[in-house]
Parts: sequence; C-alpha cells; structure tokens
Amino acid sequence: MFRQQEAALAGDTALHLAVIAGQTNPIALLLEHGADVNATNATGMTPLDLTATFGPPPFFYLNQVESRLPFTPRTISANTLVLHRNDIIALLKQAGGKYGERHGTSGMPDFAPVATPPVRPMSAMADGVEYHNRGCADFNSHDFTNALANFRKSAGLGSDGQDYTYFRIWIIRSRLGEKEGATRELADYLKHRKTHDANDWPLQVGRFLAGQSTEGDFLAAADSPNSQTAKEQHCEAYFYIASMRLIDGDKPGASDYFKKCKDTNVIDFEEYQSAAAELLQF
Repeated sequence: MFRQQEAALAGDTALHLAVIAGQTNPIALLLEHGADVNATNATGMTPLDLTATFGPPPFFYLNQVESRLPFTPRTISANTLVLHRNDIIALLKQAGGKYGERHGTSGMPDFAPVATPPVRPMSAMADGVEYHNRGCADFNSHDFTNALANFRKSAGLGSDGQDYTYFRIWIIRSRLGEKEGATRELADYLKHRKTHDANDWPLQVGRFLAGQSTEGDFLAAADSPNSQTAKEQHCEAYFYIASMRLIDGDKPGASDYFKKCKDTNVIDFEEYQSAAAELLQF
C-alpha cells in the first residue's frame, strides 16, 4: 500500500507531488489506497488547487519532486501534462476533491511566467505508441469517444503493441453496444495478422475476446513455467476476463477479476492500471 509522505517541498503529500508531476495512473492508485484528496500543503493548497497551476511544468522544481515520488514516473513532457490535466481533475473530483482557500495560487518558488508551448501537431509525432498511450489515458477516464479515436490512429500508424490497440478497440466498441461489429473486426484482424510462435500470448488474448476460446482455456494459456511470465500473463488475462464479464452484464464477476488483476501487482502494465481505474467505478 502506498503511504502518504510529507515531503520537504512546502508540506506536499505524495498526492500533491503526483499531481505536480502529471502522473494520472499513480494518482488513481494513491486515491484508491486512501490518500487524502483534500489534504493541504504548507501554503493551504489541495491537490485540486495545483491543477490550476498547470502550464509548462517547472522542470527545475519537478526534478526535486521526482526524487520524492513513491513510484517511478513515466517520461514527462509539457504536452503530456497539458493533455492529462482534465484527466487529473476528473480523478480528483470523482474522489471528492475540492478547491481550498488558496485556489489559483501556486505555492511554488517565484519564477517568471513562461508562455505555454504549443502542442505539437499529431502528424509530427508519427508515433502509434503515443496515440495508444493517449487512448489508454482516455480509456481510464471513461472518455471512450476520444479513446477510440486515439486507438484508431494508433492502429493506422502501427506499433509493436498493435495487438493490444485492437484489443482496446474491441473493448470500447463492445462497451458502446457494438459487440457484434467489434468481434467481426477483431476476428478479421487476427486472421490477417502476422503469425508468431506457438506460444503467441497476444493471439490467445485476441481469440478469447473474439469468442474463439473459453475463459477456462484462456486462463490455462496464461500459465507458464517462468513465474514472472505467468504473473504478467495472468495480470492481462484477469483484466480481459473482467472486461468481458462487464460487457456481458456480470458486474460482480467483473469486479472480482479486476481485483485479481490488481492483486498481481504488475503495476507497470496498462491492464493493471486500467483495472485500478475501473475499480474506482464500483
């Protein structure tokens, strides 16, 4: 369990620091594990207050923040922080976050204001991974329309994780009431995708989602002589089984499997992070 720690930076808690660093997934985990969403720092600011300070991140300050985070932060860019600001506000408000008396003030060392850099046009990124990551962030915020658009763009550009992009497309379309069409699309993708070796795990995931294998067979396929591989594959399997059950109307079963996914503690997997976000809805 994450524990809130008082930082040397003006009394900021771990949640304050995660907000400053723009870390959506750790914010969700901290809230899930009891972080005080309305804790104030030495300047009287709540985590929600800090979202009002977003612009170009003060990287000279952020370097100090990262050294005190109870997790390893992902790569941060100004664009990423701006794009995730609404996600962070939604997470905090959903958990009961409120603005404090110092709303709109920074509480940070004084420095000259800097104009927010323009977001790079997506054509300049030419990166399916970037679109996939954005899709995951939208997915975890239940912004399925934008998530689907980003996953579509990722699929068009291609990436090493393209299988998982199509799995997300299937989940979103199915949750939006298009399961039949989503299954046809996924089955067609699997039919034409490049064949891998006999232990092709992503293929097992795809077959399960497309209705070509049972839940029991899918779980059996997740086993591996390598304990770490087995742990990671079960993390994924539990998430996709939970998603299937949720789509089929079995909310208690979905909750159980989302919890099993989270219990694997494979925190750097997107399935773990999405399972944690889903459990906030139960």
